[in-house]
Amino acid sequence: MPNSLKRRLAMAENEVKRLEAEREAERALWKSPAAERRLQRGDPALMHSAEWLHRIMNDPVQSKCWTGLAPEEIKLVVAYYTEAIERMNKTPLFRNCASTASARGNGRKLEYERAVYLFLMRIKADPSQEQLAGLFAVDQGSVSRYLKMNKRVMEEVLPTPKNIYKEIAACETDEERKKFMPGKKGGDLTVDGTRVPHVRPSDEAEQREYYTRKNKTHCTNTLTVTNRRTVTAHVSETLPGSRNDTVMLEGLAETFPSMADPGTPEKERIRLIGDSGFRGSEKRLPGITPVNPAKRTAKELTAAQKEWNGEISKTRYRIENTCADMKHNQILRRPFRGTPEHFRIFNIVAGLRNFVLLFKETAAGTGRYGSMMARRREERLKRPPRR
Repeated sequence: MPNSLKRRLAMAENEVKRLEAEREAERALWKSPAAERRLQRGDPALMHSAEWLHRIMNDPVQSKCWTGLAPEEIKLVVAYYTEAIERMNKTPLFRNCASTASARGNGRKLEYERAVYLFLMRIKADPSQEQLAGLFAVDQGSVSRYLKMNKRVMEEVLPTPKNIYKEIAACETDEERKKFMPGKKGGDLTVDGTRVPHVRPSDEAEQREYYTRKNKTHCTNTLTVTNRRTVTAHVSETLPGSRNDTVMLEGLAETFPSMADPGTPEKERIRLIGDSGFRGSEKRLPGITPVNPAKRTAKELTAAQKEWNGEISKTRYRIENTCADMKHNQILRRPFRGTPEHFRIFNIVAGLRNFVLLFKETAAGTGRYGSMMARRREERLKRPPRR
């Protein structure tokens, strides 16, 4: 027998042994008697899903592809997630806890880590609840329950825009506020609207409201605000896609009251950097300094105007890259399935992006954002548990 064929046979045998070892390791993870019996009978669907999920959770490349987070980032999220679940007295819904190790109905329960993976895969790859139920070997009702609960938990443990702009609103001095949004005068904020596909409404009036000529489809519009570090500091309420971007600027006044005050001194005014769609934003927010590109009319732009537009483009790339990074999550690229909770989804997706961007600060508890999340975590632990 040629040596090349022997090598191929040896490689095939090693691959078979590796797959068998992975299958045995995955079988050891199953604690449900029903799932164990199905594995012993050799159920192809369950065995395939078990092997696939085992690879996703143990291979760093597959984990990054399916969840958008590296293994060390997921470990930190699971640690914060576990603390939040125990504080909220939601441990009976999981089978990690010693008190529920042998309880009935474990076939419909997940471990903490798997519950986090289920939610992250829903955000990143946007599989249906039926597909997630087959992959995690639980029923579809359990998947819906975990997704609904994890939305509320993730909003607490992640550096979401909701947490960040609460921190900015609590700043008493301009110096403290400017640490969150550095820049000229009162600070720089870059703003842009992001449209997400929406299921075509059945009502004709709603169809006209959600249809946009720009995208030639039905969608929703959400305002995204970032600072110089590309940290998403604000996400507005989601409106139908036909609404103009400037309409959603009014929500910024709740976070930054000085924007709505026309008597704000010139040195303390926040510079709001936007594209040509935000012309006239000073009418809705009289306490800002709008920074918009020069628009070409019948006459050609002068050299100074072209240079000005170039400077704005060098700043606005941050918000464009932020929106592009957020839309790497398939849940924002496909028509949203289920109840229209786009604001909560946008808030969580922006929080996941902030978490990746600020992972080192958050893990070490250093820096402005890391210390903010550490303090909020201590405050959550001091709160009395929910009943």
